[in-house]
Amino acid sequence: MPVFMVETTYKLPVYRERVYEACSLEHACLRAVLDTNWEDEKADIEASERTFVSGVWEGAVETDPARALSIPQQFHDIDQNRSALFDTMVKLLAAGCSSNSCRAWRDEAQRVLAQADLIGTDSRGYWWETQR
Repeated sequence: MPVFMVETTYKLPVYRERVYEACSLEHACLRAVLDTNWEDEKADIEASERTFVSGVWEGAVETDPARALSIPQQFHDIDQNRSALFDTMVKLLAAGCSSNSCRAWRDEAQRVLAQADLIGTDSRGYWWETQR
């Protein structure tokens, strides 16, 4: 039976709370985003995102990043799935429905919407329940 080296990752939000003196809300937000001092950071364990597969190699040891296998879409990072879906939707909307391609356009739109539905049904992006 084949073996695989599987690398998994999860995103852990890190935050800080700091007071900024500023002339407006936008200016305060800009100062906060540009502030590079994170010595008072806090990890928000409760808000960590679901585990996703970030790399797969055939064999028991990762040997070469160039030999990484393609990760099945349902195990991707949810943000990658949403980004790819968004790009597809934008292209689909840009193409529009011309009189001679309306059926194909509608079929593709329904496929994309079904895919979006799957991503939206489970906040972790899986179609099955997982526990960490």
